[in-house]
Amino acid sequence: MEIGAKLLEFEKKLPQSQPPSFADLRNLFEQDREVFFELAGVEDKHVVGNSLRMLVRLARITAVLMRDGFELVTRSNQYIAEGTRGGFLPIVDADADARLLERLWSKSYLGDEPRGLRGAKGTVAEEQFFYGDFAWIDPIRRMRLLRIDPMDASAVTNGLPAYHRFQLLDCAREVVSCPLIIGDGLRTDGSLKKGQAYYGRPKRRWFNDGTTSEPPPGMLFAVYVDAEGSVFDWDWKCETECAPTSLATPTLPRFRDATPDDVAELIVGNVLSQPSKPFHSGHPWYSVAGDCVFCYFENREAYEERVDQFLTKYTSFNGNECVGFKLKYVGRLFELVDKWSKEEDEGIKIHVGLDNITLDLEFLMRAWLARSLPKRLPLAAAMKLMEKVEERKPEKVVIPRDAVTSVYTS
Repeated sequence: MEIGAKLLEFEKKLPQSQPPSFADLRNLFEQDREVFFELAGVEDKHVVGNSLRMLVRLARITAVLMRDGFELVTRSNQYIAEGTRGGFLPIVDADADARLLERLWSKSYLGDEPRGLRGAKGTVAEEQFFYGDFAWIDPIRRMRLLRIDPMDASAVTNGLPAYHRFQLLDCAREVVSCPLIIGDGLRTDGSLKKGQAYYGRPKRRWFNDGTTSEPPPGMLFAVYVDAEGSVFDWDWKCETECAPTSLATPTLPRFRDATPDDVAELIVGNVLSQPSKPFHSGHPWYSVAGDCVFCYFENREAYEERVDQFLTKYTSFNGNECVGFKLKYVGRLFELVDKWSKEEDEGIKIHVGLDNITLDLEFLMRAWLARSLPKRLPLAAAMKLMEKVEERKPEKVVIPRDAVTSVYTS
Protein backbone atom coordinates (compact mmCIF):
# COMPACT_ATOMS: atom_id res chain seq x y z
CA MET A 1 0.00 0.00 0.00
CA GLU A 2 1.39 3.45 -0.93
CA ILE A 3 2.19 5.96 1.81
CA GLY A 4 -0.71 8.21 0.76
CA ALA A 5 -3.24 5.40 1.19
CA LYS A 6 -1.68 4.33 4.49
CA LEU A 7 -1.95 7.88 5.82
CA LEU A 8 -5.59 8.13 4.83
CA GLU A 9 -6.29 4.89 6.68
CA PHE A 10 -4.51 6.12 9.79
CA GLU A 11 -6.27 9.50 9.60
CA LYS A 12 -9.57 7.74 10.20
CA LYS A 13 -8.24 6.65 13.61
CA LEU A 14 -7.25 10.15 14.72
CA PRO A 15 -9.37 11.92 17.38
CA GLN A 16 -12.35 13.85 16.03
CA SER A 17 -12.65 16.34 18.90
CA GLN A 18 -9.10 17.66 19.22
CA PRO A 19 -5.93 18.13 17.18
CA PRO A 20 -3.59 15.13 16.85
CA SER A 21 -0.90 14.86 19.52
CA PHE A 22 2.37 13.03 20.06
CA ALA A 23 0.29 10.27 21.67
CA ASP A 24 -1.22 9.61 18.23
CA LEU A 25 2.26 9.53 16.75
CA ARG A 26 3.28 7.05 19.43
CA ASN A 27 0.33 4.84 18.49
CA LEU A 28 1.47 4.94 14.88
CA PHE A 29 4.98 3.87 15.95
CA GLU A 30 3.53 0.84 17.72
CA GLN A 31 1.23 -0.06 14.81
CA ASP A 32 3.45 0.55 11.79
CA ARG A 33 7.03 1.60 12.51
CA GLU A 34 7.91 2.04 8.84
CA VAL A 35 5.05 4.51 8.26
CA PHE A 36 6.12 6.36 11.40
CA PHE A 37 9.58 6.94 9.92
CA GLU A 38 8.18 7.70 6.46
CA LEU A 39 5.85 10.34 7.91
CA ALA A 40 8.51 13.01 8.48
CA GLY A 41 9.68 12.90 4.89
CA VAL A 42 6.32 12.41 3.18
CA GLU A 43 5.75 14.77 0.27
CA ASP A 44 3.23 17.54 0.82
CA LYS A 45 1.08 16.27 -2.07
CA HIS A 46 0.20 13.25 0.09
CA VAL A 47 -0.84 15.41 3.05
CA VAL A 48 -4.50 16.30 2.69
CA GLY A 49 -6.27 18.09 5.54
CA ASN A 50 -5.09 19.74 8.73
CA SER A 51 -5.06 16.60 10.88
CA LEU A 52 -2.48 14.86 8.70
CA ARG A 53 -0.57 18.10 8.24
CA MET A 54 -0.27 18.46 12.03
CA LEU A 55 0.72 14.81 12.45
CA VAL A 56 3.44 15.15 9.80
CA ARG A 57 4.69 18.26 11.56
CA LEU A 58 4.89 16.44 14.89
CA ALA A 59 6.94 13.72 13.19
CA ARG A 60 9.28 16.36 11.75
CA ILE A 61 9.71 18.03 15.13
CA THR A 62 10.56 14.62 16.58
CA ALA A 63 13.13 14.03 13.83
CA VAL A 64 14.79 17.39 14.52
CA LEU A 65 14.95 16.64 18.25
CA MET A 66 16.62 13.31 17.47
CA ARG A 67 19.32 15.15 15.48
CA ASP A 68 19.92 18.02 17.89
CA GLY A 69 19.18 16.60 21.32
CA PHE A 70 16.44 17.72 23.68
CA GLU A 71 15.38 18.09 27.28
CA LEU A 72 12.03 17.68 28.98
CA VAL A 73 10.79 20.90 30.57
CA THR A 74 7.48 22.35 31.77
CA ARG A 75 5.88 25.43 30.23
CA SER A 76 2.51 26.77 31.38
CA ASN A 77 1.83 23.61 33.38
CA GLN A 78 2.56 21.30 30.44
CA TYR A 79 5.47 19.02 29.58
CA ILE A 80 7.48 20.01 26.52
CA ALA A 81 10.37 18.29 24.75
CA GLU A 82 12.53 21.27 23.81
CA GLY A 83 15.26 20.90 21.19
CA THR A 84 18.71 22.22 21.98
CA ARG A 85 18.70 24.20 18.72
CA GLY A 86 14.98 24.93 18.69
CA GLY A 87 11.77 23.04 18.14
CA PHE A 88 9.07 22.25 20.70
CA LEU A 89 7.12 19.03 21.09
CA PRO A 90 4.17 19.12 23.55
CA ILE A 91 3.94 15.97 25.65
CA VAL A 92 0.54 14.49 26.49
CA ASP A 93 1.49 11.39 28.50
CA ALA A 94 4.63 12.29 30.46
CA ASP A 95 5.65 8.66 30.95
CA ALA A 96 4.72 6.95 27.68
CA ASP A 97 5.66 9.85 25.40
CA ALA A 98 8.98 10.48 27.12
CA ARG A 99 9.75 6.76 26.99
CA LEU A 100 9.29 6.71 23.20
CA LEU A 101 11.55 9.74 22.79
CA GLU A 102 14.23 8.01 24.84
CA ARG A 103 13.83 4.81 22.80
CA LEU A 104 14.24 6.76 19.58
CA TRP A 105 17.23 8.68 20.91
CA SER A 106 19.04 5.54 22.11
CA LYS A 107 17.67 3.31 19.31
CA SER A 108 16.76 0.80 22.00
CA TYR A 109 13.62 -0.08 20.02
CA LEU A 110 15.95 -2.26 17.90
CA GLY A 111 16.45 -4.74 20.71
CA ASP A 112 19.41 -5.80 22.83
CA GLU A 113 22.10 -4.36 20.59
CA PRO A 114 21.22 -0.75 19.77
CA ARG A 115 23.48 0.71 17.14
CA GLY A 116 25.32 4.01 17.48
CA LEU A 117 24.71 7.17 15.55
CA ARG A 118 26.25 5.69 12.41
CA GLY A 119 26.08 2.02 13.13
CA ALA A 120 24.16 -0.71 11.31
CA LYS A 121 21.91 0.57 8.58
CA GLY A 122 18.16 0.66 9.03
CA THR A 123 15.47 1.02 6.38
CA VAL A 124 15.62 3.90 3.91
CA ALA A 125 12.80 5.71 5.73
CA GLU A 126 14.52 5.23 9.08
CA GLU A 127 17.84 6.55 7.79
CA GLN A 128 16.11 9.57 6.30
CA PHE A 129 14.25 10.23 9.57
CA PHE A 130 17.50 10.42 11.54
CA TYR A 131 19.95 11.78 8.99
CA GLY A 132 18.14 13.07 5.89
CA ASP A 133 18.61 16.65 4.67
CA PHE A 134 15.19 18.33 4.48
CA ALA A 135 14.08 21.89 3.77
CA TRP A 136 11.79 21.86 6.83
CA ILE A 137 14.57 21.36 9.39
CA ASP A 138 15.48 25.02 9.86
CA PRO A 139 11.84 26.24 10.03
CA ILE A 140 11.24 23.68 12.78
CA ARG A 141 14.21 25.04 14.71
CA ARG A 142 12.82 28.58 14.34
CA MET A 143 9.26 27.69 15.37
CA ARG A 144 7.42 29.70 18.02
CA LEU A 145 5.93 28.26 21.19
CA LEU A 146 2.72 30.09 22.07
CA ARG A 147 0.98 30.00 25.46
CA ILE A 148 -1.91 31.46 27.44
CA ASP A 149 -1.11 34.13 30.03
CA PRO A 150 -2.12 32.93 33.54
CA MET A 151 -4.70 35.75 33.88
CA ASP A 152 -6.29 34.84 30.56
CA ALA A 153 -6.19 31.12 31.39
CA SER A 154 -8.14 31.89 34.56
CA ALA A 155 -10.68 33.96 32.62
CA VAL A 156 -11.31 31.14 30.13
CA THR A 157 -12.49 28.88 32.95
CA ASN A 158 -14.10 31.55 35.15
CA GLY A 159 -17.42 32.40 33.52
CA LEU A 160 -16.84 32.71 29.78
CA PRO A 161 -19.27 31.00 27.39
CA ALA A 162 -18.18 27.35 27.29
CA TYR A 163 -17.55 27.31 23.55
CA HIS A 164 -14.55 29.61 24.06
CA ARG A 165 -12.73 26.92 26.01
CA PHE A 166 -13.57 24.23 23.46
CA GLN A 167 -12.36 26.42 20.60
CA LEU A 168 -9.12 27.29 22.38
CA LEU A 169 -8.28 23.63 23.01
CA ASP A 170 -9.13 22.62 19.45
CA CYS A 171 -9.56 25.36 16.83
CA ALA A 172 -6.88 27.76 18.09
CA ARG A 173 -4.25 25.01 18.32
CA GLU A 174 -5.11 23.80 14.82
CA VAL A 175 -4.97 27.29 13.29
CA VAL A 176 -1.54 28.25 14.68
CA SER A 177 -0.21 24.91 13.39
CA CYS A 178 -1.88 25.30 9.97
CA PRO A 179 -2.29 29.05 9.32
CA LEU A 180 -3.48 30.33 5.97
CA ILE A 181 -3.06 34.07 6.57
CA ILE A 182 -0.97 36.12 8.98
CA GLY A 183 -1.80 39.63 10.17
CA ASP A 184 1.33 41.54 11.24
CA GLY A 185 0.98 44.44 13.67
CA LEU A 186 -2.15 44.39 15.85
CA ARG A 187 -1.99 47.96 17.17
CA THR A 188 -0.49 51.25 16.06
CA ASP A 189 1.63 51.59 19.20
CA GLY A 190 2.53 49.84 22.43
CA SER A 191 3.57 46.22 22.91
CA LEU A 192 1.10 44.90 20.32
CA LYS A 193 2.66 46.90 17.52
CA LYS A 194 4.61 43.69 16.83
CA GLY A 195 1.73 41.36 17.69
CA GLN A 196 0.29 38.93 15.14
CA ALA A 197 -2.98 37.33 14.15
CA TYR A 198 -3.16 33.77 12.78
CA TYR A 199 -6.08 33.00 10.46
CA GLY A 200 -7.06 29.53 9.34
CA ARG A 201 -9.90 27.12 8.64
CA PRO A 202 -10.21 24.49 11.40
CA LYS A 203 -12.18 21.29 10.97
CA ARG A 204 -14.90 22.09 13.51
CA ARG A 205 -17.04 24.76 15.09
CA TRP A 206 -17.96 24.26 18.75
CA PHE A 207 -21.18 24.91 20.69
CA ASN A 208 -21.66 25.58 24.39
CA ASP A 209 -23.03 22.07 24.98
CA GLY A 210 -19.82 20.48 23.69
CA THR A 211 -21.19 19.40 20.32
CA THR A 212 -19.63 20.37 17.01
CA SER A 213 -20.60 21.15 13.45
CA GLU A 214 -19.01 22.16 10.17
CA PRO A 215 -17.15 25.50 10.26
CA PRO A 216 -19.39 28.49 9.47
CA PRO A 217 -19.29 29.29 5.74
CA GLY A 218 -17.38 32.38 4.68
CA MET A 219 -15.44 32.61 7.93
CA LEU A 220 -11.93 31.98 9.20
CA PHE A 221 -10.82 31.39 12.75
CA ALA A 222 -8.55 34.11 14.16
CA VAL A 223 -5.97 33.71 16.94
CA TYR A 224 -4.35 36.86 18.38
CA VAL A 225 -0.91 36.77 20.00
CA ASP A 226 1.44 39.39 21.42
CA ALA A 227 5.10 39.76 20.49
CA GLU A 228 6.14 37.55 23.42
CA GLY A 229 3.95 34.63 22.33
CA SER A 230 0.93 35.07 24.64
CA VAL A 231 -2.39 34.25 22.98
CA PHE A 232 -5.13 36.50 24.35
CA ASP A 233 -8.12 36.16 21.99
CA TRP A 234 -9.58 33.71 19.45
CA ASP A 235 -12.78 34.07 17.43
CA TRP A 236 -14.52 33.42 14.14
CA LYS A 237 -14.22 36.29 11.69
CA CYS A 238 -15.58 37.02 8.20
CA GLU A 239 -13.06 35.85 5.64
CA THR A 240 -13.40 39.02 3.58
CA GLU A 241 -12.08 41.08 6.51
CA CYS A 242 -8.68 39.37 6.53
CA ALA A 243 -7.78 38.84 2.89
CA PRO A 244 -4.12 39.29 1.89
CA THR A 245 -5.34 41.50 -0.98
CA SER A 246 -6.81 44.02 1.47
CA LEU A 247 -5.07 47.36 1.67
CA ALA A 248 -3.23 47.99 4.93
CA THR A 249 -4.59 50.79 7.13
CA PRO A 250 -3.32 52.38 10.36
CA THR A 251 -5.96 50.44 12.33
CA LEU A 252 -5.73 46.99 10.67
CA PRO A 253 -2.88 44.47 10.58
CA ARG A 254 -0.92 43.91 7.40
CA PHE A 255 -2.33 40.71 5.94
CA ARG A 256 -0.17 38.23 4.02
CA ASP A 257 -0.13 34.57 3.10
CA ALA A 258 1.34 32.31 5.79
CA THR A 259 4.73 30.65 5.23
CA PRO A 260 6.41 27.61 6.89
CA ASP A 261 8.22 30.02 9.23
CA ASP A 262 4.85 31.17 10.64
CA VAL A 263 3.80 27.75 11.90
CA ALA A 264 3.69 27.61 15.72
CA GLU A 265 2.66 25.36 18.59
CA LEU A 266 0.15 26.46 21.24
CA ILE A 267 0.29 24.88 24.70
CA VAL A 268 -2.80 25.00 26.91
CA GLY A 269 -1.78 23.12 30.05
CA ASN A 270 -2.73 25.96 32.38
CA VAL A 271 -6.28 25.89 30.96
CA LEU A 272 -6.65 22.11 31.04
CA SER A 273 -5.58 22.09 34.69
CA GLN A 274 -8.47 24.34 35.81
CA PRO A 275 -12.13 23.29 36.18
CA SER A 276 -14.64 25.38 34.23
CA LYS A 277 -17.27 27.44 36.02
CA PRO A 278 -20.76 28.26 34.67
CA PHE A 279 -21.30 31.29 32.46
CA HIS A 280 -21.17 34.60 34.33
CA SER A 281 -23.07 37.36 32.55
CA GLY A 282 -21.61 40.87 32.69
CA HIS A 283 -18.31 39.77 34.22
CA PRO A 284 -15.55 41.80 32.53
CA TRP A 285 -11.90 40.87 32.65
CA TYR A 286 -8.76 42.63 31.58
CA SER A 287 -6.10 40.90 29.48
CA VAL A 288 -2.57 42.14 30.09
CA ALA A 289 -1.29 40.51 26.89
CA GLY A 290 -4.00 42.16 24.77
CA ASP A 291 -4.42 45.38 26.78
CA CYS A 292 -8.16 44.89 26.35
CA VAL A 293 -11.31 44.23 28.35
CA PHE A 294 -13.76 41.45 27.40
CA CYS A 295 -17.38 41.30 28.51
CA TYR A 296 -20.23 38.95 27.55
CA PHE A 297 -23.88 39.55 28.37
CA GLU A 298 -25.37 36.39 26.90
CA ASN A 299 -24.30 32.77 26.74
CA ARG A 300 -24.59 32.42 22.96
CA GLU A 301 -22.09 31.40 20.31
CA ALA A 302 -20.83 34.44 18.42
CA TYR A 303 -18.30 35.77 15.92
CA GLU A 304 -16.35 39.02 16.00
CA GLU A 305 -17.11 42.21 14.08
CA ARG A 306 -14.71 45.12 14.25
CA VAL A 307 -16.44 48.45 15.00
CA ASP A 308 -13.44 50.75 15.16
CA GLN A 309 -9.86 50.64 16.39
CA PHE A 310 -11.06 50.53 20.01
CA LEU A 311 -14.08 48.25 19.86
CA THR A 312 -14.92 44.77 18.56
CA LYS A 313 -18.43 43.46 19.13
CA TYR A 314 -19.46 39.82 19.35
CA THR A 315 -22.45 39.04 17.17
CA SER A 316 -24.51 35.90 17.73
CA PHE A 317 -24.66 33.34 14.94
CA ASN A 318 -28.30 32.79 15.83
CA GLY A 319 -30.23 36.06 15.81
CA ASN A 320 -27.45 38.39 14.67
CA GLU A 321 -27.46 40.25 18.01
CA CYS A 322 -24.61 41.83 19.98
CA VAL A 323 -23.94 39.51 22.93
CA GLY A 324 -20.65 41.04 24.13
CA PHE A 325 -17.66 43.12 23.15
CA LYS A 326 -13.91 43.62 23.41
CA LEU A 327 -12.59 47.08 24.28
CA LYS A 328 -8.98 47.63 23.14
CA TYR A 329 -6.28 50.20 23.96
CA VAL A 330 -7.40 50.17 27.59
CA GLY A 331 -4.17 51.82 28.72
CA ARG A 332 -4.92 54.75 26.45
CA LEU A 333 -8.59 54.95 27.48
CA PHE A 334 -7.65 54.77 31.15
CA GLU A 335 -5.54 57.90 30.80
CA LEU A 336 -8.70 59.80 29.83
CA VAL A 337 -10.77 58.22 32.63
CA ASP A 338 -8.04 59.10 35.13
CA LYS A 339 -8.12 62.69 33.92
CA TRP A 340 -11.90 62.82 34.34
CA SER A 341 -11.67 61.38 37.84
CA LYS A 342 -9.77 64.44 38.96
CA GLU A 343 -12.69 66.68 38.01
CA GLU A 344 -15.30 66.59 40.76
CA ASP A 345 -18.32 67.32 38.56
CA GLU A 346 -17.66 64.26 36.37
CA GLY A 347 -18.56 61.76 39.11
CA ILE A 348 -15.87 59.34 37.98
CA LYS A 349 -14.51 57.13 40.73
CA ILE A 350 -11.42 54.95 40.55
CA HIS A 351 -10.22 52.76 43.39
CA VAL A 352 -6.44 52.46 43.42
CA GLY A 353 -5.03 49.60 45.48
CA LEU A 354 -1.48 48.41 46.01
CA ASP A 355 -1.65 45.96 43.09
CA ASN A 356 -4.88 46.66 41.18
CA ILE A 357 -7.06 49.50 39.96
CA THR A 358 -10.86 49.02 40.00
CA LEU A 359 -13.37 51.09 38.03
CA ASP A 360 -16.76 50.83 36.33
CA LEU A 361 -16.74 49.44 32.81
CA GLU A 362 -19.09 52.27 31.88
CA PHE A 363 -16.30 54.80 32.45
CA LEU A 364 -14.06 53.07 29.91
CA MET A 365 -16.97 52.95 27.48
CA ARG A 366 -17.47 56.71 27.88
CA ALA A 367 -13.78 57.22 27.14
CA TRP A 368 -14.18 55.08 24.00
CA LEU A 369 -17.08 57.29 22.85
CA ALA A 370 -15.08 60.41 23.50
CA ARG A 371 -12.18 59.02 21.48
CA SER A 372 -14.30 57.67 18.61
CA LEU A 373 -17.28 59.94 18.04
CA PRO A 374 -18.33 61.50 15.80
CA LYS A 375 -15.35 60.71 13.57
CA ARG A 376 -16.07 57.11 12.52
CA LEU A 377 -18.83 55.38 14.42
CA PRO A 378 -22.53 56.05 13.73
CA LEU A 379 -24.03 57.65 16.82
CA ALA A 380 -27.08 55.35 16.93
CA ALA A 381 -24.96 52.16 17.04
CA ALA A 382 -22.75 53.57 19.81
CA MET A 383 -25.72 54.67 21.91
CA LYS A 384 -27.37 51.26 21.54
CA LEU A 385 -24.29 49.54 22.93
CA MET A 386 -24.00 52.07 25.76
CA GLU A 387 -27.65 51.45 26.65
CA LYS A 388 -26.95 47.73 26.89
CA VAL A 389 -23.98 48.37 29.20
CA GLU A 390 -26.05 50.66 31.44
CA GLU A 391 -29.00 48.24 31.43
CA ARG A 392 -26.97 45.12 32.27
CA LYS A 393 -24.76 46.92 34.81
CA PRO A 394 -21.60 44.85 34.40
CA GLU A 395 -19.32 44.27 37.34
CA LYS A 396 -16.33 46.54 37.88
CA VAL A 397 -13.17 46.02 35.90
CA VAL A 398 -10.03 45.04 37.82
CA ILE A 399 -6.77 46.03 36.12
CA PRO A 400 -3.24 45.36 37.39
CA ARG A 401 -1.87 48.71 38.46
CA ASP A 402 1.40 48.43 36.56
CA ALA A 403 -0.42 47.50 33.33
CA VAL A 404 -2.13 50.85 32.77
CA THR A 405 0.94 52.85 33.72
CA SER A 406 3.41 51.01 31.51
CA VAL A 407 1.56 49.82 28.40
CA TYR A 408 2.07 53.00 26.40
CA THR A 409 5.23 54.42 27.89
CA SER A 410 7.46 52.89 25.18
